[in-house]
Amino acid sequence: MCCFWFGVAGLGTGAPELERRAAVGLARNPGAVRFGYNRRMLAAWIAPSLLALAAPPHARAQAPAPDKPKSEQSDAERAVRWAEDLVRRGAFDEAAREYRSIARSYPDEPEGKLAARRSADNALLGWSTLVDHGPLANRVDVIITGDGYTLKHQDALAKLAADIPPLFEKQEVFREYWTYLNFHAAHVVSADDGIDGYGREADTALGGFTRNTDAGHVGVDGKLVWQVLAEIPANDRLAVVFVKQGILGTGGGGIATIGGRSDRTTLHEWGHAFAGLGDEYAQRTHDRGKPSSGINVSATGDPKLVPWAHWIAAKVPGIGVYEGAGGHERGCWKPVASDCLMEHGEQLCPVCREATVLRIHMLVDPIESCEPPTQPLAPWDGHVLDGDGELAFTVRTLQPAKHALEARWYLLSAAEGLRTGDPDGGVSTIGPEAPRTGPSTGPLPGAQPPPGSTKPRKPRRFQDRRDRGALVKILDEAKQVDRFDQDGVTTFALKRAKSGTGDSDPRKLAPGRYRVVCRITDPAKPRGERYPWVLKDPYGLLESERGWWVEVK
Repeated sequence: MCCFWFGVAGLGTGAPELERRAAVGLARNPGAVRFGYNRRMLAAWIAPSLLALAAPPHARAQAPAPDKPKSEQSDAERAVRWAEDLVRRGAFDEAAREYRSIARSYPDEPEGKLAARRSADNALLGWSTLVDHGPLANRVDVIITGDGYTLKHQDALAKLAADIPPLFEKQEVFREYWTYLNFHAAHVVSADDGIDGYGREADTALGGFTRNTDAGHVGVDGKLVWQVLAEIPANDRLAVVFVKQGILGTGGGGIATIGGRSDRTTLHEWGHAFAGLGDEYAQRTHDRGKPSSGINVSATGDPKLVPWAHWIAAKVPGIGVYEGAGGHERGCWKPVASDCLMEHGEQLCPVCREATVLRIHMLVDPIESCEPPTQPLAPWDGHVLDGDGELAFTVRTLQPAKHALEARWYLLSAAEGLRTGDPDGGVSTIGPEAPRTGPSTGPLPGAQPPPGSTKPRKPRRFQDRRDRGALVKILDEAKQVDRFDQDGVTTFALKRAKSGTGDSDPRKLAPGRYRVVCRITDPAKPRGERYPWVLKDPYGLLESERGWWVEVK
């Protein structure tokens, strides 16, 4: 009790009415202080649910909208922003009541219709960010949610969601590229605490059901998952769904479905969902039909034809062709004898690890930003360098945990031609990388032919970094090579050469037009590793670049 009143005093309002309302709220809802201890101690002792009860009615719709100045928001917009903030603070009951109130007060306005959806029996109540490493447009955004969690069970779902990022961080690939990931909790409310199967039906938001496998693995309706999560801006169509009454797990198409709470099952199913990996165990779980080939399983035992043949050719210890995979004891092969996460191990084998690193880079450009902004090849619109001035170009990158990215700066003379190593033209090497417009739903590395194949590519609904294609080789020698400091920043400076000085510094230029190119490469080789984590990168995903025009007068 004393902690509660300390929190009220800490608000600094000096308003007796607020204290009176808080006292009334506590009397009506003793559970409002259920959050108890908080690492920040001080004012954070007050639960959001108690603040909602204590606040005067007009103050309950004052949370600012991220997309408009508060002065431009309507009453309905402010009310929705407040309800969303209640969800982020864990006041789920109060948020649901607020949404019902908005739906009644503004039935014909977009905000009222939105509130009606969010206060339905099966609904997305809201979302919150668990781990924020940077902008949504250049991160892998993972949504963690649940099915069969009623409104009164949302606290349990929130706690479960908060436990998942630390679990991912224990896995070596995600730990190495930890800053490339964001995690979000989607608070999805179901009408029933149950699951379809064995003659029973439950009314749940994501359609959780028992699959027709030998052990009754859990599943969800993928269409419902994406419909419910469509409102969330951080949506790369990647989700971990915990089904409250399910068992075991399944994964694929961006969705890892988990019954119960097994750490290894969660990561195993994420391997299916995120990187398109196959099962490396031989035990039967259901009728799978004939063996098929994928990134880490093969229907042929020929070492030259398996999808991981490049690992065998590199003579990496432990990599071979081992029979018994994909739920088949015979006729299906895997790259390691045992100990892969996609069988019963704790970490990914080298083949699965490679696919996971490439999958991360399908969505994440290692270049975070640059100054000045990058410029396309055409039309020409360069930076002017004259007199005694100087031009500086800066690139900022993401930083893996235990290895450094490499930067190569090129200075190409337009008068000599922009020479590249692609005699057929191919993809431009010196234009800016195309921005990502949405998540990828296409085939994954190893499941499609490399560039140059005559086989048609499966169309994708959204762009990803494979659509750029591999960068072709620049034939000129790099003028500057950097390995990054802890800030991941590299800078290249240019000056105008003074006439008659005989200065041979390649960064002091004679009059003319030049193209400055910064190319970033991820060697994918953490400290202590004998071999790189990626041996084959047909789309050049571990490489990125930015380019600028300069005119020296």
